[in-house]
Amino acid sequence: MNEAGFNTIFVKTVNATGKGVGYKIPDPPKAVAMMSSQRPFDIIFAYDGKSYFLESKLEKTNFCSFSLLRLAEHQVDWLTKFNNYSGLSGRSLVALCYWEPRKTFDMFLFDWSFLERLLKEGKKSILKKEILELRNKEYFTKISQSSFKIDEALTKIIGEDEWEKRI
Repeated sequence: MNEAGFNTIFVKTVNATGKGVGYKIPDPPKAVAMMSSQRPFDIIFAYDGKSYFLESKLEKTNFCSFSLLRLAEHQVDWLTKFNNYSGLSGRSLVALCYWEPRKTFDMFLFDWSFLERLLKEGKKSILKKEILELRNKEYFTKISQSSFKIDEALTKIIGEDEWEKRI
């Protein structure tokens, strides 16, 4: 499993509901990528009347810390712009997935405004113990059989309030 595989699962899940549509922004060919602008994030999707802009990150180490520095500068810029200009109808998210073959495939959805604040405060990572606290409070969605419950996932978005309740 890689990020592209997860992105495919995400888009197929959204499209299968009949309540939304998702699109994976394709990676440019390597030769072109060096000469052109980079894609802003991984997925654009609309679901139940709202627009979402999603960057995904996949970890293959079981519940390790997550370095916020893995978010490239251009991804930070675009997530911020889309979050600021989409008003109440749109929301930028970061999906953090943990995948271990035949054991774990869990997704945490983070609100971009919250992660942006952490970055501005100088926080460089979400610690393993913080990830496990969020998991113990069930702020994650299980992915199985190459799909997940999108309605459930969107009720578990981690923002300011959820972060404070994790302990």
